[in-house]
Amino acid sequence: MIQSGLVVALATLAVGLAIAFALRGLPTLRLRLVGLAVLNLLSEPADRQPLLCLVDDAQWLDGASARVLAFVARRLLAERIAMVFAAREPLEALIDGGLQDIEQSTYRDFAELRGYCEKVAGAVGLACVPVYGSDDTAHAETLGIALQLINIIRDVAEDRQLGRVYLPQDELASFGVTEDEIAAGETTDAWRALMTFQSERARAYLRDGLGLTRTLDGRSALCISTFAGLYRATLDRIEARGFDVFDGPPQLSTLTKLRIVGGGLRR
Repeated sequence: MIQSGLVVALATLAVGLAIAFALRGLPTLRLRLVGLAVLNLLSEPADRQPLLCLVDDAQWLDGASARVLAFVARRLLAERIAMVFAAREPLEALIDGGLQDIEQSTYRDFAELRGYCEKVAGAVGLACVPVYGSDDTAHAETLGIALQLINIIRDVAEDRQLGRVYLPQDELASFGVTEDEIAAGETTDAWRALMTFQSERARAYLRDGLGLTRTLDGRSALCISTFAGLYRATLDRIEARGFDVFDGPPQLSTLTKLRIVGGGLRR
């Protein structure tokens, strides 16, 4: 049985995670505006009281608790932060993706996985693109999906420890890789072939998604290209290790990061 205080903590964590995802890459001025909106959100007792009333009735981490989390995100976060982002639906999708993680641990095929990625990452692009002064939602969503696909490759071992396997089940079967082999951290030829396929798909999404920079001003394009470059470098390191992601994610040196930023400045 989950006590109400713990549910409050979980709900607060959900808000924090949503804010953290939504704020990635924002220009400084607009980041401050969002910060003010968040502070306003968290400081009004009249808005918090309905949440506390709902939490008092939530005793189990099941559908009732999920509804509490959804209430936090949709009613408090989405309505307020959307005034800054000018886009409520992506923020709601982001929360729905977080809730999906509670309920679903595997994905039948890439179509199903892509739907999840659209919620937890594509939605971030959709929420931020108006802030950057662009209306190129297609490339923004694609870029978000690309970054999430790289996250999935990077975090295979950690996700498996949490009971989740994001790699599509039909692709695991097609390449002859089992979840037991993933749990054991076996980097077989079949594993490398599977992950090469995953990597090539992520790179294709990344190339397409970076078309977003053509619609951005110089500063915003630099921001986007820099963190995309960091993700690309991470994927390069994973490939160089033969897709052995079971000893922890690769670490990028400070020099590598500076080179990526410098490359963006020269564009």
